[in-house]
Amino acid sequence: MKTKSKVTTWAAIAALIVLAPLPAAAQRRAQAPEPEEIRTRAEVALGKAQIATCTPTLTSRWGGQGSALDAEGVRRATTFYEMVCEAGPGYIIVEQGENATATPCPVLSLAARQAEAAGQQAGPTCQLPQNQDMVRAIQPLARVAAPDCTVDEAQLVGRTTDGQDRWEISCAGSDGYWIEAQAGAAQPGRVLTCLQVQSAGGPCPMTTQADQVAWARNLVAQTGRTCEIDEVRHVGFSDSDDRRYYEVGCGAAPGFMIRTNLQNAYQAVIDCSAAGGIMGGCTLTDMAVVEAAVTNEMSQRLSQAGGTCAYQDHRVIGRDSNQRTVVEFKCSDRELGVIAFLPEAGATRPGEVMDCIRGEGRSATLACTLTPRAALLARLTQLMTADNKPCDVREFRALGLSADDGDVVEVKCGAGGGFIAELSQDRRSIGRALTCEVSAQRGGDACEL
Repeated sequence: MKTKSKVTTWAAIAALIVLAPLPAAAQRRAQAPEPEEIRTRAEVALGKAQIATCTPTLTSRWGGQGSALDAEGVRRATTFYEMVCEAGPGYIIVEQGENATATPCPVLSLAARQAEAAGQQAGPTCQLPQNQDMVRAIQPLARVAAPDCTVDEAQLVGRTTDGQDRWEISCAGSDGYWIEAQAGAAQPGRVLTCLQVQSAGGPCPMTTQADQVAWARNLVAQTGRTCEIDEVRHVGFSDSDDRRYYEVGCGAAPGFMIRTNLQNAYQAVIDCSAAGGIMGGCTLTDMAVVEAAVTNEMSQRLSQAGGTCAYQDHRVIGRDSNQRTVVEFKCSDRELGVIAFLPEAGATRPGEVMDCIRGEGRSATLACTLTPRAALLARLTQLMTADNKPCDVREFRALGLSADDGDVVEVKCGAGGGFIAELSQDRRSIGRALTCEVSAQRGGDACEL
């Protein structure tokens, strides 16, 4: 007769538990063989079950003998064995004549836990100490899935919709993992850190926050930042550009985000003030703390660049080719606003500070938005009027620097016409103002507004 064999599926676990006489009942029906005979019989039964991933050890257990209905409903003599394998999980083997099924010990342990949780009688579980050691059971797969993990606790926690076993492991002083793999497979199907699992609302009860903080501390060390880290979370990832984001909380100090590749190799640090567009931004840091820290930092950098400002707000415009951060400031004591070029490490030019008029003259991309344009027009109207050049300025255009380091602007007046005017460097007066017609007659700047 051709041998029929299989590894017990999850769907068959309940049937196995019902089919099998409990070991105590089975032992009353037959005398246990000698240990050597048990090992021999167990290895034969394991061969019938075709468990290629198990290399039997000298440790096995006779679980009893009796009779039970097989899968076709025929009552057959049934023998139970428990086998310890050299590596990976052990098995309980149910032998019925030429047929045998083998169920991994972790599967039976999970089924028993689920039955107890539901208030039902638990089925058979493995009794040999080696087979009750879930760390030993997962170790071969864990070495492949998480080579950086020293596994200190493990448990089979369920099965995925596509038929893979799902394990949770905790790692000594580090973040834990979910490992998903087909039963008996040497390679994992999917590996998720507990930080990833928790960010999606899943449980990782064996991994503590202290373990995750210890793991994140090594990542923070690569940023060069000072942070008394007390919390960490997985923010999200992008397969398309090989990026993953974490956020760390730094106690009373502002936290930040860390960008890594998908393998958690460090790439960059991102301040919470600049992380608003990354999957909802920071949540572990009070944004009021972030804003206060940013205010202080930006005010200091502006001062170092030679500017003063009764700070109200700022806007980062970008970075220039000289490795300087370009920032617009809104200041209660600077009615014409501030554009600042703040040097970063490796900057090839010093810092520069100017008002919105000069900034716009340098580039249209530097046009201010925090300082209302109406405020600039009102100030220009005041200066023109003070110079006896009445003009309700409706628009202006910065043309460049004047000979005395002021600025040349074209202003358009509400009543019609306009001027080419030179603003003093201190913005307190108009040095010279020519109507558009006179400027053109003298070969000066032409009006366009």
